Amino acid sequence: RARPRRRALGTAAAALGAAAAITAAVVVVDYAASPGESRADTVTAQSAPAPASVPAAAPAAAPLPPAVDGVFAGRSSNNEITVAVATRNGQVAAYLCDGESVEAWLDGEIQDREVRLTNPKGAVLTATVTDDAAFGTMTVRGRTLPFSAQLAPAPAGLYEARSEGTRTGWIVLADGSQVGLSQTDGVSTPAPALDPASATAQGPNGPIRAVAVTGAE
Repeated sequence: RARPRRRALGTAAAALGAAAAITAAVVVVDYAASPGESRADTVTAQSAPAPASVPAAAPAAAPLPPAVDGVFAGRSSNNEITVAVATRNGQVAAYLCDGESVEAWLDGEIQDREVRLTNPKGAVLTATVTDDAAFGTMTVRGRTLPFSAQLAPAPAGLYEARSEGTRTGWIVLADGSQVGLSQTDGVSTPAPALDPASATAQGPNGPIRAVAVTGAE
C-alpha cells in the first residue's frame, strides 16, 4: 500500500513543477517587454497614434514704411501726357498735362504707399509709390493710360502760379525738359517757359511768380 502513495506524491510534484515553469516563462516575457511595464502596457503604448502636430502661426506682416516725401515726374507709356506726383506728410497732389489742351489737377492722401485720386471733372490717378518711383494709371478725358515717374530732385518738380483768374502749372523733369499749361476762364494755352532756379516765368502781363508744389494743393 505504501508504493501507490509514492506514485501520487510524485505526480503532484511533477504538476507543481510544470506550473512553476509556466509562471516563470510569463514573468520572463513580461519583463522582456520593458522593465517596469506590463506587456499589456507595452502593446497599448505601441498602438496609440502620435498626437497631430499643430502648425506654427504665420508671422504678422510688417507694416509698410511711409512713402518718401518728394516729387515724382514722368510720362505716360506713349509719352503723350506728362505727370507729376508730389507727396508730403501723407498728402498728395498730382498734375497731368500734355502741353497743348489736356490738363488735370488732383489731390488726396496716400495710404500704405497706394494713391487713388479723383477730381470733379472725372480725372483719375492710381499709383503705387516706392522710394524712388511712382507708377500706375491715369484717366483723363475718358482715356486710361499707364505711366511711370521717377523721383525728381529740385529744381525739377511740380510748380504752380495763380493770379487774376489764371492758373498755370508746370512739370519740370529731371532732364530739364518741361511741360505746362495756363488756364483762364476754361481756356487753356501753353505755359510760358519757367526758370526753375528762380521759379519765375515771363507772362503776357509781366513776370509770373511760381511756387513749388510739395504735397496737397
